[in-house]
Amino acid sequence: MILFQEKRLGKYLAKAIALTLLVTYGLLIIGSFIISNPEDGPGVDISILGFFRAVILSPAIETVLMIFTTQILLAFVSVRLVYISIFNALLWAGAHSVFYPLWGIFTFFPFFIFTNAYLDWRKHSKKIAFFAAFSIHTALNLSTFILIWFEGVLLS
Repeated sequence: MILFQEKRLGKYLAKAIALTLLVTYGLLIIGSFIISNPEDGPGVDISILGFFRAVILSPAIETVLMIFTTQILLAFVSVRLVYISIFNALLWAGAHSVFYPLWGIFTFFPFFIFTNAYLDWRKHSKKIAFFAAFSIHTALNLSTFILIWFEGVLLS
């Protein structure tokens, strides 16, 4: 396994989600000291539809596309799996930067973790591998949705 030497999916996911949240929000906090409150970021619609898009639909679509690029890399490139994770994370950070330049910086690490989760669990089954990557992605988006919702509640 690339990320954690964990045989139980639940424990693996708990560790991966914790690591993803700590690093991502740590980078956001550090970034907020360097860049004063950038308005340059994705808007999130705080509604049932917005929740579905941000927490379910977007992670599902992005996870399927991430798996597709991972499978292509696995088929044509014979390098260590960690390099596939790095390349995939760079690809997704670049894609997110197209829409919001700073967003790419904060998506590199999560996509590195998502790709690792897929690669770690694909030996068991592709369904479990998808579920692992999707679950971590969903947890990150859910936490962001909740924080944005709380911000709206507190500021209104």
